[in-house]
Amino acid sequence: MNLILQALKHCSALTVAVGYMLDDGLKMIWQGRVPTKNGLYLAYDPSKVSIEQVKLMERVCI
Repeated sequence: MNLILQALKHCSALTVAVGYMLDDGLKMIWQGRVPTKNGLYLAYDPSKVSIEQVKLMERVCI
């Protein structure tokens, strides 16, 4: 994705990209009607992971 954004600086084209990847050389022309939400799911094998490790991952990812 970063290569696409770098290429856009040298031509006149449009792309769909997340806002946090834009820098000073690019500008957002439309933010959309409905904000998107990203979900993060933690999958693990309870027989191989301790409760403390799961709680640590939850704190890190939130």
